Amino acid sequence: METKNNKSIFKRIMAIGGIILILIIYIITFVLAIMNNSLTNKFFNAALFSTVFIPVFIYVVLWLAKVLTNNPAEDAKKEASDNKSDTSNN
Repeated sequence: METKNNKSIFKRIMAIGGIILILIIYIITFVLAIMNNSLTNKFFNAALFSTVFIPVFIYVVLWLAKVLTNNPAEDAKKEASDNKSDTSNN
C-alpha cells in the first residue's frame, strides 16, 4: 500500500514541477516582451518548445519509473484477480 502512495506522491511532484517550470518560462517571456528585450523571440520559442517537451518528458519519466520498478509478484496478483473476475463474468 505504501508503494502506491509513494508512486502517487512522485507523480504529483513531477506534475507540479512541470507546471512551475512552464509558468516560469511563460512569465520570463511575458516580462521580456513588455520590456521589448532582444531575447524575447528566443524565450518565446523556448516557451513553445517547453509547452510540448516538458509534459512529454514527464510522461516518459513516469512511464520508465513504472517499468523499472515493476514487481513481478504484483503482476501475478493482478493477473490472478483479472482471471477471477473474467471467470465470474462468464
